[in-house]
Amino acid sequence: MNIGIILDELSTDLQKALLMIEEVGIKWVELRTVNNRNIAQLEIEEAREFSQMLKKNNLQVCAISSPLLKCFFPGEEDSVPVGDQFGFHISDYSAHLSIVDHLMDIGEIFGTSLLRVFTFWKATPTTQSKIDKIAELMIPLANKACDRGFTLCVENEPDCYVQKAVELHSLLDRLDSANVKALWDPGNAKLVGEAEEEGYENIKDMIVHVHLKDFRSVKDEVEFALPGTGEVDIALVMNLLAQSDYEGVVSLEPCRGGLTLEEFKCTVDRLKRFSLFNGGESV
Repeated sequence: MNIGIILDELSTDLQKALLMIEEVGIKWVELRTVNNRNIAQLEIEEAREFSQMLKKNNLQVCAISSPLLKCFFPGEEDSVPVGDQFGFHISDYSAHLSIVDHLMDIGEIFGTSLLRVFTFWKATPTTQSKIDKIAELMIPLANKACDRGFTLCVENEPDCYVQKAVELHSLLDRLDSANVKALWDPGNAKLVGEAEEEGYENIKDMIVHVHLKDFRSVKDEVEFALPGTGEVDIALVMNLLAQSDYEGVVSLEPCRGGLTLEEFKCTVDRLKRFSLFNGGESV
């Protein structure tokens, strides 16, 4: 198990983020925006240039944190407010399908086969019927992933239909594809009332990637906190993953609009104390 970070959680300035990572010493990054541009909007030559910069800094890309299917379910256009797409302002299903190949080209340049996917903006209750329909709409993406050797990592997200791990399990079971797995975000799940262990038990055999965030409830409002300092039991999450011999990356996603170097160092040190990581780092 390795520690990573969504790179723009440090800074949207690539050079600044790289300097901070060098100071802290982790080796894995996840790409969502680079120099204020969504990863889906990078040109191929730009991706090659950025890839060389990462290699020079001895960094590996664990996943492409794409905006795929953070869009309207067909027929529900403009029925709910659009959530955060990190600079990618397209909410049409067919338009999202059209960028799958481009995102996979970018993934290949950065040396990763993991591509993050969502499950449409939530406009109605998440019923089994809706999950079945979402699975049908994901089949073209799953087929493309199979053809090109990618794994779609479906994230549970409070603004989308699949918010909890139990719903994610149902979707993945319905798809039944070796190329579609779980991106577990226990913080997202806890925001909508699913406990850490409950969520883990629902998808423990399906997890290929993990996001870590934390929060506090302050006067009925959510205030994001550094992982390990809020209401999410990060220590439990890390130990559940360690006990199941999870071999992937846990990517920090503090949602705080950028971290200071000291905040970054303290958060990584805290995670190292929680569980066992590769490279001999232990509690």
